[in-house]
Amino acid sequence: MPEGLLADPHSFNSRGGIESSVDKVWTKIVERLKEESVHRTEANEVIEQRIVVNRPDMVWAELCGRSLFIEAAGGMVFMNQRMLWMQRHGRWDLPKGKVESGERPAETAVRECEEECGLKGLKLLNPDQCYQTYHWYMYKGYPALKSTVWYEMNASSEQNQELFPQLDEGITSLEWIDIQRMYHEILPATYPSIRLMVKEIYGSSEGLRAEIPRATTAGTRGAGFPP
Repeated sequence: MPEGLLADPHSFNSRGGIESSVDKVWTKIVERLKEESVHRTEANEVIEQRIVVNRPDMVWAELCGRSLFIEAAGGMVFMNQRMLWMQRHGRWDLPKGKVESGERPAETAVRECEEECGLKGLKLLNPDQCYQTYHWYMYKGYPALKSTVWYEMNASSEQNQELFPQLDEGITSLEWIDIQRMYHEILPATYPSIRLMVKEIYGSSEGLRAEIPRATTAGTRGAGFPP
């Protein structure tokens, strides 16, 4: 499923009142998503649009109300200083999935990472620390806003962690990626919301000296964080 339009509420700021009408903003979002659903972009193309408005809190609340809201959770999974990345629908992505009824986001994150990747015995590094991203995309012909909560977790190297991509979810391959390759190859080719999140947590300038995993993301402002 394509990630679609990056939802970055930090961009809904009050500079100049360029776009103060919620109706106009909503029209821009719908038009852009419909265009992207017809003309699929290349895997390496950045899909990002920022709109400047007055009263960002009110605009954001109204846009959320008009969208089909979907809650999801996923993980940044580590083993031996490498992060797990997948190829899904021809693009680099991280494991995630919808939160089921009665399920806590942290439980969803572990379950989805294990199901999509064939892993077992994943352990959250800190269940109280997480990061949140938002993006819009077309779901069954209607604009949907997905909120994804991300957790850092560890896969034990003592267990037989053979990777099995969940093919019916569009996942074709899974790889443990070291930090150098992640910054030079993976991040430029992933979705804007994920790229911004990873750089916010581990640093934007190469990050080659970053501590991975870090598990210090609670309350971090960044990609898609609401106003």
